[in-house]
Amino acid sequence: MLTSWLTLPAQAVELSYYFDKLVPGSSNLDPEVPAPSELLGFEVGEWHVRPEQSVDYLQLLARRSPRVLVEEIGRTHEQRPLLQAIISSPANRARIDEIRAARAAGKNDGPLIVWLGYSVHGNEASGANAALLMAYYLAAARDPALEKLLERTVIILDPALNPDGMTRFSSWVNSYRGRVLVPDNLHAEHREIWPNGRGNHYWFDLNRDWLMVQQPESYARVLKFQEWKPHVLGDFHEMGTDGTYFFQPGVPARQNPLTPAENLKLTDAIARYHAAAFDADKRLYYSKEGFDDFYYGKGSTYPDIQGSVGILFEQASARGHVQNSKNGPISFPFAIRNQLTTSLSTLRAADEQRQQLMSYQSQFYADAAAEASKDEQRAIVFAEPSDPAREYQFLRVLQAHGIVINKLAADVRVDGNFFAAGRAYVIALEQRQYRLIKSLFETRKAFASNVFYDVSAWTLPLAFDMPQASLGKSQWRRELLGERVQKLTPPAGKVQGDSELAYAFAWDSYYAPRAANQLLREGYKLRVVTKPMTVKSQGASRELARGSIVIPLGIQSAPVDKLRALLADIANRDAIDVWPLQSGYAEAGTDLGSPSLKALATPNVLLLIGAGVDANSAGEIWHLLDYRMHLPLTMSHLGGFADVNLNDYSHLILADGRYKSLNDEQSKRIAEWVKAGGTLIAIDGAVQWASQQDFVRNKLQTETDTGDKRLPYASMEEKEAEKKIAGAILLANLDRSHPLGFGFARDTLPLFRTHTDVLPPLKSPYATAAQFTDAPVLAGFVSEDNVKRLAGSAALAAEKVGNGTIVLATTSLAFRASWFGSSKLLMNAIFFAPIIDKPADPGANVE
Repeated sequence: MLTSWLTLPAQAVELSYYFDKLVPGSSNLDPEVPAPSELLGFEVGEWHVRPEQSVDYLQLLARRSPRVLVEEIGRTHEQRPLLQAIISSPANRARIDEIRAARAAGKNDGPLIVWLGYSVHGNEASGANAALLMAYYLAAARDPALEKLLERTVIILDPALNPDGMTRFSSWVNSYRGRVLVPDNLHAEHREIWPNGRGNHYWFDLNRDWLMVQQPESYARVLKFQEWKPHVLGDFHEMGTDGTYFFQPGVPARQNPLTPAENLKLTDAIARYHAAAFDADKRLYYSKEGFDDFYYGKGSTYPDIQGSVGILFEQASARGHVQNSKNGPISFPFAIRNQLTTSLSTLRAADEQRQQLMSYQSQFYADAAAEASKDEQRAIVFAEPSDPAREYQFLRVLQAHGIVINKLAADVRVDGNFFAAGRAYVIALEQRQYRLIKSLFETRKAFASNVFYDVSAWTLPLAFDMPQASLGKSQWRRELLGERVQKLTPPAGKVQGDSELAYAFAWDSYYAPRAANQLLREGYKLRVVTKPMTVKSQGASRELARGSIVIPLGIQSAPVDKLRALLADIANRDAIDVWPLQSGYAEAGTDLGSPSLKALATPNVLLLIGAGVDANSAGEIWHLLDYRMHLPLTMSHLGGFADVNLNDYSHLILADGRYKSLNDEQSKRIAEWVKAGGTLIAIDGAVQWASQQDFVRNKLQTETDTGDKRLPYASMEEKEAEKKIAGAILLANLDRSHPLGFGFARDTLPLFRTHTDVLPPLKSPYATAAQFTDAPVLAGFVSEDNVKRLAGSAALAAEKVGNGTIVLATTSLAFRASWFGSSKLLMNAIFFAPIIDKPADPGANVE
């Protein structure tokens, strides 16, 4: 018996609580299909289900119900399976591959496809637990109406979008659950420790990765999305405990202009089914405020640019089993029941709006084709000859989204940029994904609203620093379309010959730091070129640009006889070409033994994590160094810094965050360590802490006073948004002669910016490696006042302090793992900051 409509005693959860009122006739369930409790040993809602229990239950359903097919679509970083349950009538299940192939081919005359995705944030668990009840109902209900619905519908049920994060969260809340449930907000059950279960293994927010697909969970899921092309996608989340229940439409003024108005109308029509279900159950809810549909990289918005209707659901979270809120105690079963309610109303709405949804999807692509035929822009060409590895990653993202790419069949010169036939690529805009292509490549700067729930720009080629150009009608001809790019093959390099003297490779490859790191850890001595030199290699002249790595054989203590085979493996893996050098005497520039070739040291990097540090920022650094560059990274909690011996490390990285917990004594230790030769790298918000320290000469300028002018209260949201930078892309001039600028092909670099703090150019005229241009905004919203403040300010700078170096980065260099262009700056700070020289003392005696 329920004690109230909100709370449940620990022992009182019954299956009837979820179904009796929501689904008439739900008591008529197939006894051959097991309920979740038969496997779990408890009713859903009594404990938080762990991902492996969810996997076991869905696989059990697939064995026992002819309606259910379960597929593993990928694995997480922690090697947990990513499952999807495909639920439909037995007849549809028998021909599911045929239905899927028709959908992948763009046919729209088969069953309606409804995709239900739960708990992309691992600590928003009511969705993942509701998924088991939804799967059970769809598999077991003996209801003629449901059976007819399943005959004309295929349901893709994604039970746990983030198993790694969900594991952290379920372990936390279950470990603090008592026999008597405690709703006190201060109870440990409701207060996860850092980094909490929101993100995946590397702490990435997977609900920001549908467009950039840099995490395995997102990549696998987007490939399946392109196979199924659902008509409706439900995205089930949780929000703060004091909320009620939100469902879309979101704020109408903040819908992306590339999304058709009909999408909003359909979303509104479906919303009325959710409202009716909640009204019948006397539940509170809201829509059309707070959340928006602007950024296409979220689960509820990615469908909107592809003829689907994406719908966001947000349930007030118990963040445990029961928690007090301003609306009364929120219980976990209550939250689950609400998620089940909108899962069922989504299915009901989709079925009754079937013709409208199918017609809308067909019309979406017909309209897109008509728009493409009238667009002055006809195609996009791109290439990065100096870095095939980065180019491959760019192609991989495009192909994941079903974008058709061709090799360029003839040379093209556009706006001073040259693209070579057979070595460049072309995307014709007249294709099915026309609107998605426009979204990925546009550089929008004007907006109907200045308020953004997430970022205001995500231009893909700028994130990758990818040279690209647009072809208009006068430049375009179909003869430019060469062979279609089908299966991508990772690029490979090779050792170009043998040498008895030295080998060298350029630093322009994305994975050159990974190559250098392995060689250093294998015990080989490396030198980095700081002044360009031209040397003989295989009888020809070869320029070694700044940042090139030289491996002189005569100074090695590690076995030289094993080096050739090791270099071959590294070159193949990291897409670098290794060149044999014939002589140490340069044809131009410095010789091989010049003191300008600096010795590289093996980096030993410490990253501070924990309370006060932004988990997303720390995760980006961890992912880059560990997952991509295979560089060991020690992570130590900020609260335990007193126990850290800094002398064990060459580098200390401070990610975005607040470092007020570092006391004067600890700051002094860092200062002494830097002066003794350490490298401190401060990123984003950490620059504010660094600039407050006595040993850092350059000081950050925070927001200017906006004055006391009287303004209408109703304008507050818009006016306050003008003070912020909601994720914009800015252009910086890059000093490629600076060690932090080594390996870049161009003198400008797009950077991602999320805050308004300004770092003036450093007092040393040589210290600013990257400086924002006078008109820096490439894409996204930045107010005029902030543009003026940012213009000419430092984006990346390094100053010498004693024998050490401080690197200050006012941008997120590896933002969401998708900024392949600027992430090289962080690797340069790790490998090359120690070799930065300071200006000579004019008073010093020189012989």
